[in-house]
Amino acid sequence: MKPRRAKNQKRRAKKDSKVFMTYLKFHRYRLGLTQEQLAKKAGVSQGLYCEYERGIKRPLAKHHVKLAQALGRPVEEFTAKLYNVDPVEMGCAQLAGA
Repeated sequence: MKPRRAKNQKRRAKKDSKVFMTYLKFHRYRLGLTQEQLAKKAGVSQGLYCEYERGIKRPLAKHHVKLAQALGRPVEEFTAKLYNVDPVEMGCAQLAGA
């Protein structure tokens, strides 16, 4: 029998993925870009970007910065959405409006 903790961690990871997926789609639509256009702008393949947007994979650190720049968003905000944490907890008070 698996410990209950592992099950809760999986649920949290799923929730984190949904927040990040929504964030990616929202900003891609806001810019009026297709997945292919954004992937090219960020220097990743369209297939890989699609996996990020569908929550199958999380961006590697090297793609993380490129995606944030391609979306025109601060890297700190991108990180906060990727890991579903409050920007204030990360020490990014300016993103939280403080």
